[in-house]
Amino acid sequence: MKNRAMRKQNKSKIFNEYLKKLNYPILSISLLLIIICILAMWYISIKWETPTYLSNILYSVLGTVLSMIVAFMLWEVFAKRSFAKDVLGLASISDNLLESGIDYYYENFKYIKWEFELKYKKELSIVVVYAYTWVNSNFETLKEFTLEGGKIRVFLPNFKNQVIIKHYADRFLYTESDMKEKISSAIDIFEKLKAEIYLYDDILKTTFYMYDDAAIIAPFHHKKQKSPVPALRIEKGGKLFEFIESEINSIKDNSEILEEQ
Repeated sequence: MKNRAMRKQNKSKIFNEYLKKLNYPILSISLLLIIICILAMWYISIKWETPTYLSNILYSVLGTVLSMIVAFMLWEVFAKRSFAKDVLGLASISDNLLESGIDYYYENFKYIKWEFELKYKKELSIVVVYAYTWVNSNFETLKEFTLEGGKIRVFLPNFKNQVIIKHYADRFLYTESDMKEKISSAIDIFEKLKAEIYLYDDILKTTFYMYDDAAIIAPFHHKKQKSPVPALRIEKGGKLFEFIESEINSIKDNSEILEEQ
């Protein structure tokens, strides 16, 4: 009973607030115009018992005006608040997206143009399991990046840790020796790029690519079959960029640097 009484009280408060926000001067003028239109139409019907060209035009004009005023009143009383609420809701979503720093959604990670992303950049931090295909596909872009003074840091699973190797071998349906070979092959390519290589002694949960003013985050999918992976581009200054930066720093703190072989 108490909850029911409180609900009634809340509804009453909401209704009272709604009444306060109605534009009474506009509604009063609209109501007055409706009365005038009705009276004018009534007067025309009496004055011209037999319809004439002029009476028909006046009647049509007044009918149109009356319809417009009624529609305006319905908008003012019912639809306007709902529309405003929707707009405010969208504005709230926009603010939230701006705060997150999300700049672009890629339906497929492969759609990213790395030659554009790394143009004029100075630092690139990569957190991947092995990314052998990615580094091969973008080798020339990465090489040009380093030749122009760019520095690469890459964080890979510690291939010396058998527990980690077994985890990824099971996940990606490889043998343990194949999994170890894939990470080792990726290391060989990154060494050609003069990258600073770190071995992370734990399981990586997400893929990150962070550079001067933006970052790319790409999730792992959980199904065994290979399929397209989406990605988000995050602008520096957003909350997500701060999260990625913090994650990479944490990964670095729990990694050992690989000495040049």
